Amino acid sequence: PKSMKNKMRLKLPDKQTLDTGIEQISKELWIDKKVILQIITNLCAGRHILLAGPIGTGKSVLAEKIPKIFWNYETELVTATYEWGASDVVGGYKPRTDREGFEMVDGCVTKTVKESIQLKNKGKWLIIDEFNRADIDKAMGQLFSSLVNGKIKTNEQEIEIPPDYRIIGTLNTSDKHYLNQLSSALLRRFAY
Repeated sequence: PKSMKNKMRLKLPDKQTLDTGIEQISKELWIDKKVILQIITNLCAGRHILLAGPIGTGKSVLAEKIPKIFWNYETELVTATYEWGASDVVGGYKPRTDREGFEMVDGCVTKTVKESIQLKNKGKWLIIDEFNRADIDKAMGQLFSSLVNGKIKTNEQEIEIPPDYRIIGTLNTSDKHYLNQLSSALLRRFAY
């Protein structure tokens, strides 16, 4: 698409933007500067991010702040559940609201990729809160190769993922009851 020509790889912010952004984050969250720099470096290297920690440590707030502060990107926050499947992430056919057959509905990744493509000089990223509540291999298995080759295949089309698109997931490490194991396939595609 024509709009993809405007999309570039994610660039490392300049020193002033980094210093100002880290100071802004530090006013609200108690997070080591080295951790923030590590997250930014991994994002610029093309990696998606998993932020782990106990409840109340600011993972979701940090996930929303980093794209906005350092690149002026929008975010969409969704919360994973144990019921999630590939249709929730990539998309699939679901019953129509008028109960007259089925319609193709985008999953959260496909939806935010399409929205990111539509934005001119900035992007939109997906934040998946409580990432490990879902059976991630079941929900995201179809997406694993897409994150590597840069194309999402839905039932109706193939969509090119913008090179500056990222997913940030948060993991609650204190709630062991509903947590699913993270596979090595997932951990190869996300910086933890």
